[in-house]
This record gives sequence, C-alpha cells and structure tokens, in this order.
Amino acid sequence: MKYWIHEEGKRKKGRKKMLNTKRFAMAVAATMGLLASIAGATVYTYTGPATSAVWNDSANWGGAGVPGAGDTANIDYAVTFTNFDGQSAGVINVSAGKLTFNGAGTFTMNNSGSDASISAIQLSFTSTTSMVLAFAGNLTLDVKVTSSSNEFYTKNTTIQGAGTVTVKVDNYGWKGDNGTVISAARLDASDVNRFRAAKQEFPDVGGVQVDLGSLAQLRADFPSEASFDGLTGCRLEMDSSYQLFGHSTEENIQLASWKVGTTTLPNGTYDVNSTDIGDADFSVIFSGAGTTMSFTVIPEPATMAILALGGLGVLMRRKRA
Repeated sequence: MKYWIHEEGKRKKGRKKMLNTKRFAMAVAATMGLLASIAGATVYTYTGPATSAVWNDSANWGGAGVPGAGDTANIDYAVTFTNFDGQSAGVINVSAGKLTFNGAGTFTMNNSGSDASISAIQLSFTSTTSMVLAFAGNLTLDVKVTSSSNEFYTKNTTIQGAGTVTVKVDNYGWKGDNGTVISAARLDASDVNRFRAAKQEFPDVGGVQVDLGSLAQLRADFPSEASFDGLTGCRLEMDSSYQLFGHSTEENIQLASWKVGTTTLPNGTYDVNSTDIGDADFSVIFSGAGTTMSFTVIPEPATMAILALGGLGVLMRRKRA
C-alpha cells in the first residue's frame, strides 16, 4: 500500500512538472512571437506623387516594398491616395500638409496587437461611392490643426472595427458629411472641439457608445437643412453639463441611453425646460438649442425584451397565486 502511494505521488509530481514545462514553453513561444512581430515592423517614408497616389507601389516608398500591417508610414507633404483598396498600415504619420483618401475600397489600420493611429495636420476620407476605414484593436485619429480652416472631414465613409475609435481635433473640428458611419464599440470624441453635421446628415453612430466629454459641441453648418438624426440609437455620455448644441435642427432625437456625469437618465423626453436630474442641467445642455430640440431616452430592443420577460413573469406568478 505504501509502495502504491509512493509511486502515485511520483507520477503526480511528474505530470505537474510536465504541465509546468508545457506552460513555460507556451509562454516563451508567445513572447518570441510577439518579439518577432515587433522586430518585423518596418518604417517606410513616402516619396511618390502628391496626387492620384497609389499605396501599393513600392516605387512610392523608396523601392523596398510597401507598408502593411504593423508597419509605420511616414509622409512629409500633402498626399491624396486614390488607389488604396486592400492595403494596410499600423501607424501613419504626416508631418506637413493634408492626408486624403479619396476613392472606393477598404484601407485597414492594423498595428499587430498595439493601437493603430493616424496623425496629420489635416485628414480627409471621401468617396463618390463608398470607402471603409477598417481597424483592428483600437484606432486613434489625431488631427493636429495649424489654422482655423483645418479639419477632419469624412464623406461616404464607414469607420469600422470592434474596439474604440478616438478622434482628436480642435479648432474647426470634425465635419461629418453625408454617408459617414461609425461602426465600432465606442467613439471617443471628447477631444473634438466641434462635432459638425455638414449640409444634411450627422454621422450615423447608432448602437455606438459616444463619449463627448465636456467639450464636443454639436453644430450644423446649415441648420435649416441639417439633421442630428445620426445620433439615433447611440449610448450618449457626457462628463458634465455643458452647452451641447451650437445650433438647433428643430427635431427630437431618440437615444438608447444618456449619461451626464454620474447620472444615468431614466427613460423620458428632455429639453431646455426639463427639471434637472442629478448632474444633468438641461437649461445648460440645451441652451444653444432653444425650445425646438429634445432627446428621448428609450430602452434598447434587448432591454425591452428583458422588461417584457420580467412583466410576463409577474403575470404568471399572479395567476398561480
């Protein structure tokens, strides 16, 4: 009996040792893979034409290939890429001038496990049909404006990914023209000075958590023709009560949820005359919108389904009683 216990103990120790060795080997392999990924990243400098530029042309990048996932692309002057479908990069840095993607297709920002980013003096994504700026992980769009006329401009563009897209731009702000769609878990626009609807539509952020911080102001370039309807269905968050509207578009917007400071607002309709609730001071929030703008908080479909099931449970318990 003692011999059996002794041998069983040895076998258990052996299995534990093998398991620990296997785990160690897996950890080493993962680390080596990460290091290989980092080591494989390449820095490219753009030397091609300023207009009608083709991303997938090694001659435009010094003849040694083109930037791809995990790579850094440095650009020292204003460039408009019209051919970029199926291409990618990890980081794009533009030290001078405007970076424009103008055409149809998909460009992917993928920094091989790290957050991807684009930094430029002015940034524009436009298409006469549609383009997609896809991203893996999280994406930061940092527009380092140098004058009041610089801006971040999007038209017929979908920014698409599973994580957070962060937009940073002051002065003239972000001008979202028709066909701008944000398809992501979260949009951090807390460092956007002006979040603007162009002539007609505000960017479509339905289903997205939209963080406005205490700065981003909603504006309409042509108030009589524009609409903030793109906010419909979003989960809106503000750090505090501030003047949210620079203009009124005379409409009611339905939100999936609305949080101001630490206060999550209950379902209902709110405008400039509503009674304050917690951190939400509606006379301040709607001060630039007059009496013609309002938000209505309604449950998301999933929440409504849960509430319906809860109500059904109550009815069944009452019947049994």
